[in-house]
Amino acid sequence: MSKLMMSLLVGSIAFGSANIASAALSSDEYKAAVKQAQADYKAANESCKSMKGNAKDVCVAEAKAAEKKAKANAEAEQKNDAKSRQNAIVAGAEADYDVAKVKCGAQKGNEKDVCIKEAKAAETRAKADAKASR
Repeated sequence: MSKLMMSLLVGSIAFGSANIASAALSSDEYKAAVKQAQADYKAANESCKSMKGNAKDVCVAEAKAAEKKAKANAEAEQKNDAKSRQNAIVAGAEADYDVAKVKCGAQKGNEKDVCIKEAKAAETRAKADAKASR
């Protein structure tokens, strides 16, 4: 590899890492992200009003989960540290579990029990992965 190519490679890596380090959200950007998450939730929740039964419950749960994930991700980006990113992953796993429980609600008997256990296992796995990646 030529010296020019090597210096370009090193320069691009240094430039990329500088951008990653400065990727933290400002206070105003964080507030805007939270407001956007709330607005998205309200819009999604409105679209759920025409539904009925379990479909409506699932729609509302998905809207809440999306808001929870967006807020957690915004906080992680603002704080820009490993602990906050781990917390965002955990919040996402918990939100996904809440949605899965509602989806399982349409089933009955053993199928429902199995569905909930699988959802809990997925949540536990995601939380363990988040902890291991930290």
